[in-house]
Amino acid sequence: MLGNLRLERSPMPPSRSPDTPTAAIVEDMPLLRTQTRETVEEMGFEAREAANVTDAISIIEAMAHPLSLLVTDIEMPGERHGLDLAWEIHERWPITRILVVSGNRCFATERLPPGALFLAKPFGAAKLKACVQALFEGPRYGPTPAPSRQADLTGYC
Repeated sequence: MLGNLRLERSPMPPSRSPDTPTAAIVEDMPLLRTQTRETVEEMGFEAREAANVTDAISIIEAMAHPLSLLVTDIEMPGERHGLDLAWEIHERWPITRILVVSGNRCFATERLPPGALFLAKPFGAAKLKACVQALFEGPRYGPTPAPSRQADLTGYC
């Protein structure tokens, strides 16, 4: 059953190349996790999946190369949620780009690590690709909020 698949228990496939960027997709809903993985793989990433924060940390620590991209949902089973993971990744591997996703459209982006972006569910492959591209094309620690009535949307993708 796909929902119970735990990739950290199976052997890690060898990296295609040391230059291939790596991504971790952390999502408790199997279909969304698979769709997100497939999308980032289309963009050239080598992707790993996890259904919760504990599994994600194990997978990321076992990677042969530094993590390039983290895509994490906020609400997940277990004691820790995706924001905990986003902050831990930011502190331990500060060069990792971080995209936080959630069905909660009223998310306060000031809770994100510096440089991270927020993407509201539901989203399609085109929106996900645009957000990932924005993470890699923009300044590492995010844009300076422009003075406007919508400055509170900084960090949204």
